[in-house]
Amino acid sequence: CLAEPLKPQYEGGIINNQGFNSGLNGWSKFGDGEIEERNSKEGNTFVVAHTRNNSYDSFSQKLYMHKGKHYTFSAWIQVSEGKEPVNAIVKTRRGYRNVGTIVAESGCWSMLKGGLTVNSSWPAELYFEVHNNLNPIRKRKVRIHAIDSQGKVLAGAKVSIKQNTAAFPFGSAINKEILNNQTYQNWFTSRFTVTIFENEMKWYSNENTRGKVDYSVPDAMLNFAKQHGIVVRGHNILWDDQTYQPSWVESLPTDELRQAADQRVNSVVSKYAGQVIHWDVVNEKLHHSFFEEKLGKNFSAAVFQNTHQLDPKATLFLNDFSTIESSGDAKAAPAVYLQKLREIQSYGGNKAQVIGIGLEGHFKEPNIPYMRSGIDTLAATGMPIWLTKVDVNQSPNTCLAEPLKPQYEGGIINNPEFNNGLVGWSIFGHGKIEKRNSKEGNTFAVAHTRYNPYDSFSQKLYMQKENIYTLSGNYYTNKMKSIQLIYRQGLIGLFFFFSFLRAEFYDLIKTILVSAWIQVSEGKELVSAKVKTRKGYRTAGTVFAESGCWSMLKGGLTVDSSGPAELYFEVHHNFHPAITLTFVF
Repeated sequence: CLAEPLKPQYEGGIINNQGFNSGLNGWSKFGDGEIEERNSKEGNTFVVAHTRNNSYDSFSQKLYMHKGKHYTFSAWIQVSEGKEPVNAIVKTRRGYRNVGTIVAESGCWSMLKGGLTVNSSWPAELYFEVHNNLNPIRKRKVRIHAIDSQGKVLAGAKVSIKQNTAAFPFGSAINKEILNNQTYQNWFTSRFTVTIFENEMKWYSNENTRGKVDYSVPDAMLNFAKQHGIVVRGHNILWDDQTYQPSWVESLPTDELRQAADQRVNSVVSKYAGQVIHWDVVNEKLHHSFFEEKLGKNFSAAVFQNTHQLDPKATLFLNDFSTIESSGDAKAAPAVYLQKLREIQSYGGNKAQVIGIGLEGHFKEPNIPYMRSGIDTLAATGMPIWLTKVDVNQSPNTCLAEPLKPQYEGGIINNPEFNNGLVGWSIFGHGKIEKRNSKEGNTFAVAHTRYNPYDSFSQKLYMQKENIYTLSGNYYTNKMKSIQLIYRQGLIGLFFFFSFLRAEFYDLIKTILVSAWIQVSEGKELVSAKVKTRKGYRTAGTVFAESGCWSMLKGGLTVDSSGPAELYFEVHHNFHPAITLTFVF
């Protein structure tokens, strides 16, 4: 936060009169209040919005944005009192887009950086809003010349390059299934240099019953990683989301909760001190505040201090999501993230700590300029930045008007397209099943007279140890209103083009793949593909099916022993006996 703002970046770009050298030419009042030009004692010219009544009362400029272009934005902001999160907003015909956020302060100037991508050409208006109280870096062209001992270029020389290992950390999560699955081990160790444990180092896994702490599984997983030279991130010590506490924690009185939390920190950090490179200390604290609400606003900062004392060699991370993925999540905007970081560093002996910036990258539609500006803002701290998760959701357009053809040529599923009636298929639970045809020509199976979420149809399989099973497919749940179809008891109908394929993947993994297209008649319904084995029930994948289009379900599981299994489907919530599940496999 500077005493004087720097010059405009990008020479002003498309903003007219960006330095206010021509008064307020090009600028207008947005909402209520007044705007005026002022000059600082140092000679800087700026615009002020005052006499404001609403959070969006500010100043604006009208622009025209072009499809296919990326827009990067920066501005210097100051507020009259305290600290306030300020948003830059772009108003278009389609709505409002958050371009960027900064926590502005009084008495100094803070830089707001942001950006957006535009998928249509349209007029737009840029304005500002107060919240409270109202790839090119890693990809570059390289030219290589072979030279002789005299330094002369050798014409026609052939140059080959082999990368033995990544110059930067590249990892993936693992779960306990890797301990007994050699195929899983071979695939993982040949690709990654860093790992975290999906759930095995979390509090609810280590102390499911109060006072009974069990680290046997993470111990075994850590030993496995060490044997293969793979470093481990400690994920996580505590989680600030109320949903992910051990079941016995939520009802504890304040004093007992503090004691239990302190014991958890001391236990897990002391146990693995010097064996993990990072700790996600209080996970997702920008979005949640379970411990702060119960134990005080400085609780997380105190945990950072205690963790550093117990394991001084590990880098401690503030880990959260939506900081660079989405400009619409004000809780985790880069400026808000930095404010939380400063709060932690200002507590006790934390000032000298190097605190890692952990970004859970749950990406949807990419906003490249915003991502770039967010990373630039965070990088200015000089702290290490890690993408602690990376996943990319499917485009909304993947809900298709018509299902695609069966994948994997049917694989090990018997009669996947119902060309032989219902051969290979059975009732699961109660009800009846029958073969039908859609007006588009798809053949499907219908399970009707249903009473339970799991009433559907199934096929029996044989699953083998050392295989990894990957599920991909879609489903359709239909709340039918036709008396002819529901018979008052309800039905479950599935268009099936179901496929299970056994294949070789890089000669390392034997996979079994499933695909199914699903649709619901009204709204959205959550449906799971379930696998029943001798050891219990496993969820292979889950998807929200929509009405009017076909959605793909994806998932998978690993198998630690060979044996018979049965695949069936289940509706999660809002179950009504008239829900119809329609599947095309």
